[in-house]
Amino acid sequence: MYYQRVWSHFKLFLSTVLHQPPSLPILHLQLVLYIASLAKDGYSPATITSYMSALSFLHKLHHLPDPTTSFVVTKMLKGYRKLAPPPSVRLPITLIILQQLLNALPFILHSAYEIALYKSMYSLAFYACLRIGEITSKSSLLDHNLQLSDVQFISYRNQWQHDILITFRSFKHSTPHKIHQLQVQDSQPIKPVSLLSAFLKHRGPKHGPLFMWQDSHPVSYNQFVSTLRDALRFTGHSTTDYTSHSFRIGRATLAMEQGFSDLQIMKLGRWSSSAHLKYLRPASLSS
Repeated sequence: MYYQRVWSHFKLFLSTVLHQPPSLPILHLQLVLYIASLAKDGYSPATITSYMSALSFLHKLHHLPDPTTSFVVTKMLKGYRKLAPPPSVRLPITLIILQQLLNALPFILHSAYEIALYKSMYSLAFYACLRIGEITSKSSLLDHNLQLSDVQFISYRNQWQHDILITFRSFKHSTPHKIHQLQVQDSQPIKPVSLLSAFLKHRGPKHGPLFMWQDSHPVSYNQFVSTLRDALRFTGHSTTDYTSHSFRIGRATLAMEQGFSDLQIMKLGRWSSSAHLKYLRPASLSS
């Protein structure tokens, strides 16, 4: 659970920085130094506040005085919120921009394999509201990377309509051993299912990550970001305003515009809390 992960992080801070054993209740000085350490490491005010909420819950669970409500801690958090630079407003990739990016790929890539790969990655990142860590790798650890076996094609009697069923076995903040499934349909004018099918004809049936190179290595996060930046430059869009996260922001915003409820958007993006609200952009930013 989240508060357990925060407690583990705090215990690591105690042992490696303060050289003290963990105990409850947490001392005010320990908490102040922990906040200072998080700020020094570049944690955002919102993340630090979330960590304090987790530690607060831990104390309430054990019926102990809550040090996070002390005058010094609350003033420290308030001061950091004022001093910290405002977060960058990443813009959503809209359907129009997504189509432009897909159209740009044949001009910036060199092989049919690469073009089919990135067309499928871009369209699926958008329509399945993916975290980029679910289709790329930053290291040899593929904890959240979707595998070929996690995607199932669904055919209907009319034969011209196909959907895919994606099974997420692990993702950020997921519950161990609890899967999440999402059905994605082909959509006009962009067809994520058809684009995935076209890529798989190049990829073949080899076991492993859904999106991988011909040598079976997974697509890395850096490779994905680098190609996205090239496509954004080619189409005249800012590489600062639009990032790999803009696919997820764009899909959540489109869902809002289509009248999805909060619960539907949370299920679409695999959010377990109201964190999805940070991904919704007003129409003025989406145009």
